[in-house]
Amino acid sequence: MGLLDPPSTEDATAILNDLTRWRLKQWGFVIIRGTYSSQSKWDKFIRLAQEDARDYFEQRRMLDLYDKMAWTVIEDGAALDGASLEVAQKKFRQWLDGDEGKKDMEGSVFAEEGVVYRGPRYRFFLFVDEESLESVVDEGKAREEGGYVVKVVAKGSREGEGQEGEEGEEEEELDEDDRERELEDVRKRVKVNTLVEVYARLLDVNSWYILPVEDGVVDI
Repeated sequence: MGLLDPPSTEDATAILNDLTRWRLKQWGFVIIRGTYSSQSKWDKFIRLAQEDARDYFEQRRMLDLYDKMAWTVIEDGAALDGASLEVAQKKFRQWLDGDEGKKDMEGSVFAEEGVVYRGPRYRFFLFVDEESLESVVDEGKAREEGGYVVKVVAKGSREGEGQEGEEGEEEEELDEDDRERELEDVRKRVKVNTLVEVYARLLDVNSWYILPVEDGVVDI
């Protein structure tokens, strides 16, 4: 791309077309807050994420699409402070099935009975735990190669909710590499300034399994 060439609008146009296709009023990852150690740091995180997204659309002269980007945050200090991925997934599914989720889908194809949830807003979410928060708001950590990241998490299924392993059953121990590969099926680390591009890729939910990952972070 030449120095004077405008940035590509392919991803933004794909998101816009998706809104039209499914009659959606808004788009964007729902955010689950998994840390409550500092309100000022949390506010800074949200501000930085919003600034990155706004800059993306301002460069493409598509701020009308940014205006449709919903910054929905699920907060519950008692249940989510220091929560595991599994607890966050369950909380997200509860939001989807509850009044707030239904209101979010109001007027869309997904509000119709029997229609399966599709698209990244209702299949994935951002999970911001203490590690993610610090990697973004701490300037030193943000500049590190693996810094400035949050976790995008697949919503998972209800299968096995509330069930525990058989008494005396031992879980197979995995080495660090195997554990990371297993986790990548559930969550992926994503740079905050690439959230729009990642969202666009996940318009095809099957692309979740083929997102390029370099040094533990999605490389787009």
